[in-house]
Amino acid sequence: MKTITIGFFLMLLILPALYASVSLEVGTDILVETDGSVFVEIDSTLIETGTGYFKGKISSGSRTGMTEFAGLSLSAGINGTIIRTTGAAYTKGNGEGINFKRYYEVNNTGGSMVTANMQISYVSSGSNDERNGLTGPYFVYRYISDWTGYGDGSSSSPVSGAGVQIPKGMSDWVISEGVRVATKVFLEGPYDTGTDQMSTYLGSYLPTTSPYAEDARTVASVPTGVTDWVLVQLRSTATGVILGARSCFLKADGNIVADDGATTFIDIKVKPGDYYVVIRHRNHLAVMTASVITGLTWGVTPSTYDFTTASDKYYGYDGAKELESGVWGMIAGDGNGDGGVYAEDYTLYKANQGYEGYHAADYNMDSGVYSDDYTIKKRNQGSETNVP
Repeated sequence: MKTITIGFFLMLLILPALYASVSLEVGTDILVETDGSVFVEIDSTLIETGTGYFKGKISSGSRTGMTEFAGLSLSAGINGTIIRTTGAAYTKGNGEGINFKRYYEVNNTGGSMVTANMQISYVSSGSNDERNGLTGPYFVYRYISDWTGYGDGSSSSPVSGAGVQIPKGMSDWVISEGVRVATKVFLEGPYDTGTDQMSTYLGSYLPTTSPYAEDARTVASVPTGVTDWVLVQLRSTATGVILGARSCFLKADGNIVADDGATTFIDIKVKPGDYYVVIRHRNHLAVMTASVITGLTWGVTPSTYDFTTASDKYYGYDGAKELESGVWGMIAGDGNGDGGVYAEDYTLYKANQGYEGYHAADYNMDSGVYSDDYTIKKRNQGSETNVP
């Protein structure tokens, strides 16, 4: 394979397309730039080493079984063309805010949709920093009638998504931040009226992978001061489908935080808009905001929605519990996660009585299934979630 290494600044101000039957390698301190509608088409790949950077539009041309092109890697090959554009934030007109200075147009000319794991590398420092002022985490989005989001990354790693669906025909792929959500909530089980906080007795028993299959997020280690994992979901109407979800940590003070255990907001991969926020826990009844939180958008941290301050913070009637005067929280005792505290939750308790560790029947979350857990279940017998 012939490789062209360009060792000087090259401004391509020539024909609308420049074709090269080679790989294009851009070395350290080299900028290759196209202008206007000019683009480069190559039949191999773009190699950017060190601080080398290609600014503008580069095309793969029509190929069969492509798995890699210009920083985009796919676990399954596609037939068709991939075009990468860098140097300007992508604005599609679907309500997005600031995006990365890179996007891909993928034209799958095969006979059917291709499902592949996708990874996109990018420049994250220096004069050609493609983050465009974003701080991450970042998500890969496909533009369709509504957005479909995949995977995530940060400034120190590529953006990657599993099970990305690449339909027949043209699709646009862009990297953006998800909307930010800031919430505070208490769980009845571990709440301590003496400290006005929740306990962290589970401590080392907390798993590094969340218990929620909807977003089974894994961390290297669980931060200190964490009570448990929770699942945060977004929907645009009270009874609508879940549009995005995130597993995250619940701190003892009630703040829902990011993976680092300190950042008091989370990012969820949905487009900007107005959303109901649902909070789910593995043995407490789910709750939802009384109405939509308006104007959630990229890179802007909203005011914290505090479920703990009043009963009218919750959707519906009697969906939460006053833990002490003026302090409200999620109702404990739903060990089997069916949306109500029923006899089955007692059966779960009975079958695991004496168990120590991380268990759904540990309703007060003190790391053991004991008589106190039965007391909580009995006290809340018949309670049901108000989340539709």
